[in-house]
Amino acid sequence: MRVFGAMPSWLRLLAVRVGTPSFTAGAVLVLRRPDGRVLLVLQRHTGAWALPGGLLRRREDAVDGLVREVAEEVGVRLDPEELPVPRAVVDARARRIDLVFPLDAPDDRDAHVAAEDEVRRIGWFRLDDLPELTEPTPAILAAVRRP
Repeated sequence: MRVFGAMPSWLRLLAVRVGTPSFTAGAVLVLRRPDGRVLLVLQRHTGAWALPGGLLRRREDAVDGLVREVAEEVGVRLDPEELPVPRAVVDARARRIDLVFPLDAPDDRDAHVAAEDEVRRIGWFRLDDLPELTEPTPAILAAVRRP
């Protein structure tokens, strides 16, 4: 620790970054209708259903990334001022952090497939009757259900 403390700050920072695991970070939306159904997208690259959202770009704010991804995938324009504080879902094994934004949707949300190269279909599903989901989606939904 003495050697570490004697190192210039830029070298200490570099040593910490090299010696610690890297995580990917994403932002996802749990858009819920009053009847309890949630919006899911059928991903073209996995063939399974997932929540709208995606990976954040380097140095991108989570809110900005979520607004961008949701508009790209399902054409819903989110107001950053209306978004709740997200919940973090950490999967240490996969080295992934998802920032999850639960949001209640009015019945008139105009969601549609906006990026056909990413999304095959969209659908509203009851939590007790979900289709085949991508690997992280069940853990994300479980985290949002907890008080």
